[in-house]
Amino acid sequence: MTGRFCRIAGFLAIGFVLTGSTGLEPCASAARGDDAQKKTGGEVKKNIGRKAASARRSLDEPFPKGRREKEFRKLLGEDFRVRHTDHFVVFYSADEEVVKDFIHRIEKTFDSVHRFSRRLNIKVDYTADKLPIIFCRNHDEFREIFRAIRGGEPPDEAAGLYLSGRANVSLFYDMSQNPFMREWADKARQLRDEARTEIDAGTRKAKVREAQWYTNRSKVYREEQNRSVVQHEVAHQLLYNFRVHNFESSWANPQWLVEGLATLFEVPPGKHGAGAGVINQRRLGDIRESIAEFTAEDWRRFIGAASPGRQMLSNEGYARSWALAYFLVKRKSRELSRYVELIKRRKTSRPVSAERELADFEKCFGNVDDAFAASVAEFVKRLPYRAEQE
Repeated sequence: MTGRFCRIAGFLAIGFVLTGSTGLEPCASAARGDDAQKKTGGEVKKNIGRKAASARRSLDEPFPKGRREKEFRKLLGEDFRVRHTDHFVVFYSADEEVVKDFIHRIEKTFDSVHRFSRRLNIKVDYTADKLPIIFCRNHDEFREIFRAIRGGEPPDEAAGLYLSGRANVSLFYDMSQNPFMREWADKARQLRDEARTEIDAGTRKAKVREAQWYTNRSKVYREEQNRSVVQHEVAHQLLYNFRVHNFESSWANPQWLVEGLATLFEVPPGKHGAGAGVINQRRLGDIRESIAEFTAEDWRRFIGAASPGRQMLSNEGYARSWALAYFLVKRKSRELSRYVELIKRRKTSRPVSAERELADFEKCFGNVDDAFAASVAEFVKRLPYRAEQE
């Protein structure tokens, strides 16, 4: 399988950015400007027609199939089955039962991101065809396909990634096949085997209870991770393709904004609602005790920070990004709309300076001073928190 992927990887390996859970990193666009200048009048007219058709498309109209599907079919081969939803084409080797929930999840995420974008009065640009997603059966396959598309190795911690630019694909694997998940399953089997041969009734019951704990914990963790990671990365893909983020220049997008907006969509639909309006209890739990210690200078450094390449943010980094994004959505939505439009107009092929990042932020939201730090801290501390149940 490695040889097959690597032989044909070239068509996707040009001009995309590794983003999502790994942050942002620039790479050279594939001679796009030169090619554009060589287009004939007929080709340019055809392009304008495509854009007009895309602009006319509405949420109720399914995205059409396109040539990207053929490219990915060639890359992945017969080992991967294909399912179409209204807005995505999903290539998968994972179990059907897992994929059914996965497909439900990505369309729900589409609805949530679309509502959010329209609520902020952001002009949504619809894609020319269905967005590609690859869902692998295990981490080994995930890593192999990442190598074929991107080259190099994916971050060890990543259960999902969005690769933007030319690739423009989300890549996942079934978390139940994670090595430590298999260890939990083995531990549960071992305990049940021991319980069957245990003579003492009390010890036997204790082993059965412990085995059930591993099983239940594994199930909850798998479901939570599969859902939250999927929703986070698909939110990245949609926010880029809707042009909420700057699609043309990855460096133009502040990392806190890219990650902060994606964390808004991690919460699975439930009795408390769905989408960006629901409090992300996991991120809130990671930040609520330390937020008051975050000074104005800390916020200035955080807002002005350049992307750390392919490094993943710490849990606190994601939580800070969520807290800032959620605060702005709830308290300064009009200013956030202006800020998003400002970022979209940036033209740069290199990291934006900390001075410019801060200046652009303050142009839209006002000074990042002690009053700003206090207002964010007070907002976060007042949010209702439900501690996760063990």
